[in-house]
Formats: sequence, structure tokens, C-alpha cells
Amino acid sequence: MGWKPVSHRIVTARLQTQQAKVTVVQVYAPTEAEEDSVKDEFYTQLQDTLNEILSYDMKLLLGDFNAQIDSDRRGQNTNVGPHGTAWATSNNGERLTNLCVSSGLKIGNTFFKHKAIRKKTWLSDPP
Repeated sequence: MGWKPVSHRIVTARLQTQQAKVTVVQVYAPTEAEEDSVKDEFYTQLQDTLNEILSYDMKLLLGDFNAQIDSDRRGQNTNVGPHGTAWATSNNGERLTNLCVSSGLKIGNTFFKHKAIRKKTWLSDPP
């Protein structure tokens, strides 16, 4: 139905399927090394983008969040599953978790048990 480049890190596409209208938000988040101000701006813009999606659309948030999420669900059982992959949740992981809680989204790969080697596509330094 249409697409919208929100920024160089965020793009949306709205699709009509047989069952429903779907809005896909594709992102490439700042890395852990970026300044907090850059991360704050990105997550504010992402939250604004999610808020603009019509309430009856199915929302799919996809992309590279440069985030690490551990298995400690911290009472967020509906948004974070028991199968995180990190030793500790990173700053970006906290930001992603908070965004999902406030937007009613789930972090999909934390709900499925897979071998650790199959849950990540890249690892900067071994723990």
C-alpha cells in the first residue's frame, strides 16, 4: 500500500494481506558504542513511528537492534521470553525491552529455545 523512509535508520511499509493490514517497521539501531544522545534520538523517533501506526494494523518491528538480552525477564514475562542469549542485558537491550513494553510488542527470539549458535548472526568478542 505504501512505504515511508522515516530516517536513514528507520523505514516503514504498509501491506494489505488477505487477513489484515500490516505495517512493517525495519530498523538499524545505533551500536552500543554510540553516544547516548544518538540512541535517545533513535528510540524517540522509533516510538513516534510506532505511535503513528493505525491501531487496527498488525505491527511487525524488524531489524538489527545491536542489543543483547539475557534470560532474566525482570517481571516482563509478556514481552520477553525465557531464552535470551547474552550473559547480561546491554544498554541497547534495556532500551529495546523498554520500547517493547511501552508499545505492547514481544521480543520474538527470546521465546524460542534454540542452540546459542543459531540465535545470533554475529559476535564481536567471545565472553
